[in-house]
Amino acid sequence: MEYIVRGIQEMSAVAREVVAAFSLRENAATILTLSGNLGAGKTAFVKALACELGIKETVTSPTFALMRTYIIPERAGTLFRRLVHIDAYRLDEGDDMLSLGWQDIVADPRNLVCIEWPERVEHVLPKDMIRMVFTHVDEETRKVCIEIPNLKH
Repeated sequence: MEYIVRGIQEMSAVAREVVAAFSLRENAATILTLSGNLGAGKTAFVKALACELGIKETVTSPTFALMRTYIIPERAGTLFRRLVHIDAYRLDEGDDMLSLGWQDIVADPRNLVCIEWPERVEHVLPKDMIRMVFTHVDEETRKVCIEIPNLKH
């Protein structure tokens, strides 16, 4: 799937479609990888996703904290309970993910995990992750390409 996004309203529409495209997995978290240059819209997407999931907290980039976890309200209409936002830019290798509690995070099917800069930790990521690539088109416009495994386009 490919989207041309102009502004936060259109990013919210993309987030809504992504949420509708998947459901809880039986034995593992749902992983979304967010690739793209600085300013391409990765964090803006996570903010829109959080809003779609009913999260009221202010969502910020976890660049220096590495990871932020948000509780998804039960009334949000989803079975996911936590949105986990990881920024892997400062990690040297996938093994650094283990210090974040990666094994527990990925084992919980009620976790929805967004990972910015996934190429830094790719060898610890599951093969069936949802891949998103954000491209800066111009000051107001972004291109978002989404590859969802086992989804017929």
